[in-house]
Amino acid sequence: MMKNFASNFNFPLFRGHSFQNNVNEFERTAISLLFISVFIGIILFQVNFSAYLEYLSEDNIIEWLTVITLFACFDVSLKRSFRLFRQRKTRFILSLLLFSLLFLFGAGEEISWGQRIFSIESTDFFLKFNSQNETNIHNLVFNNIRINKAVFSSLIGIVIFFYMIPLPILYKRNVKIKKFIDSFAVPVPQNYHIISYLILAVLINVFLGPDKWELLEMSGSAMFYLIILNPVNGSIFAQHSERAIIKDLAGSRLLNLGKH
Repeated sequence: MMKNFASNFNFPLFRGHSFQNNVNEFERTAISLLFISVFIGIILFQVNFSAYLEYLSEDNIIEWLTVITLFACFDVSLKRSFRLFRQRKTRFILSLLLFSLLFLFGAGEEISWGQRIFSIESTDFFLKFNSQNETNIHNLVFNNIRINKAVFSSLIGIVIFFYMIPLPILYKRNVKIKKFIDSFAVPVPQNYHIISYLILAVLINVFLGPDKWELLEMSGSAMFYLIILNPVNGSIFAQHSERAIIKDLAGSRLLNLGKH
């Protein structure tokens, strides 16, 4: 049923030769579900505000989807670092390990490192300086300065903007930048990843109210998981034998195009 739904889900970004060749069925379904989750939030915000707040509340489905996708990003990055350990340069492997730690940190912060799950009490430090009295860093407040707003929100916003717009353009137009990005194991988003995320971000920011950031975080982490799985430069994460097959397939495709 879901497969048929995704196949018939005709967003404009799924149309056209170049997009159609890159997007796979899993991504089509996942992106469709992301849009559905946002539309549910918009509808609830308009017709049932209490249900909307419950939908975006802590320890509910949206927060757990964020945690799961961040942990999935951690899992993929860590496994790639082990799988390619003897086939890539040190900075490539270290970058993958750093990415995996950042994703693990994000997942841990999202659930306050399991504090509510295991009923762990906060230390005096977090009771004093954390705005929610929880064991996490992003909700710390010092001299009325919120770490979440001053550091995390602003910094992550700048990084996402650069990652989604200038970076893919520079990657495709400059060979030196392309090699530099590839050498640090940075997955470059496909066009449909970028368009999907920008549309989702606009919908969330324009049509949702309080706690909309929970849905934005979930959409961002889920989209980044899809980018990691199927980036423009996916061949850099293939083992030597797999890369040889990819080159053969690419060569065969070019040969067939030349015949036509």
